[in-house]
Amino acid sequence: MAGELQIPYDLQAEQNALGAMLQSRNAIVDVLDVIKQSDVFYDSKNKLIFEQIQTLYAQGIEVDPTTLKNALDQRGLLEAVGGVTYLFDLVDTPAIITAAEEYAKIVRGHSLRRNIIRAGDQIKALGFKKDGTSPELLLDQAESLIFNASNKDESEDFHKIESLMAEVGEYLENIRLNKGVSGISSPYHDLNKFLHGFKPGQLIIIGGRPSMGKSTVLLDLVRHAALTQNIPSALFSLEDEPMLISVKILSAESSVSKGNIDQAIFSPRDAQNIRETQQRLANKPLFIDGSSHLTLLEIHTKCRRIQQRLQQEGKKLELVLIDYLQLIKTSDRHESRQQEVASISRSLKALAKELQVPIIAAAQLNRAAEEHSNRAPRMSELRESGQIEQDADVILLIHRIISKENSYGVDTDLIIEKNRAGERGRTINLLFDYHCCRFQSVFQ
Repeated sequence: MAGELQIPYDLQAEQNALGAMLQSRNAIVDVLDVIKQSDVFYDSKNKLIFEQIQTLYAQGIEVDPTTLKNALDQRGLLEAVGGVTYLFDLVDTPAIITAAEEYAKIVRGHSLRRNIIRAGDQIKALGFKKDGTSPELLLDQAESLIFNASNKDESEDFHKIESLMAEVGEYLENIRLNKGVSGISSPYHDLNKFLHGFKPGQLIIIGGRPSMGKSTVLLDLVRHAALTQNIPSALFSLEDEPMLISVKILSAESSVSKGNIDQAIFSPRDAQNIRETQQRLANKPLFIDGSSHLTLLEIHTKCRRIQQRLQQEGKKLELVLIDYLQLIKTSDRHESRQQEVASISRSLKALAKELQVPIIAAAQLNRAAEEHSNRAPRMSELRESGQIEQDADVILLIHRIISKENSYGVDTDLIIEKNRAGERGRTINLLFDYHCCRFQSVFQ
């Protein structure tokens, strides 16, 4: 029928990409850099062939029509892909090996268009829903569908163990090169030794009473990630203005007293340190949001927007920090504040998995903890703690002793109260630097 819309796909590009992979190991690498899973291919035969090429490559087996034929035959899939004839037809396609990446981009582009069509149908259905769901939540679900449409081919719901073994090898090599740290490292050496870094999908809670230094720990972590390791990071502060946060970061990074910065009183050396630090930090991948009434939906939306902006530069958001959890609001009504915080906790864990980033959130302790200010805090003292304890992968509690003069000392303990992936109960000794708004490891 004239004018009828056609599902987007390009069989010639699919065949050219596979044909190039069957002729060159470099072409395999080029295509796998663009296409992560077989669902990107439209033709069912091409999906099966791509999966088997992936498997052979992961096993270190030379990929050619013969090895591919044998592998498909052993799995009873040879006829399903059109037999030997189709495999050798792929090699005979007019594919240019050096253009393998371009073929892959064409295939992926058509896949993205199909994802958009599917997401559009689902978003349209959301608009007609009449089940009492708030418009704000429907909008968040619609944005999630669009976000997932652009990232659908970058992850799978399940993985075969043979392909995972290749990833394990890379994972172990990465740990070796990073001296035991497999995720995003912290500036605290002993913490890295026990946690081995913050990993994608984790929810990490930094708990403590007021004035213990939760915000300072978050700033230490984001400074080390974004400014030292160039890891794209987003910091949401529901307490401080971005300008005040920037001043604290400037003080910590330049080692110039925040008091002097606040008064703009500098020695010539301090003034030079300030200028050099400003220049060094100007192009670092750190995004700061100081909105004081952020809702959960707004955090979701802003993270996705940062992610999309970074993707245009060939990067991705790798770390999210929130100061602090109990100040976040939700759009839905809850019977109690405890239920609301439980919903926030579950949603932050879900967002960490969706974006594949660690989310680190500060959290207040309840009043019971304040009545025992000179003993170490406990995980059960997290305010509205039940669901937080369950959702968090790591819980770190800050403890500082109050002196006889009723002031906080510089000696600080960071207690690993929960560690889903390893050892817990360890205490990290830190010193608080009042002048430069930062903690430092006792042994560096």
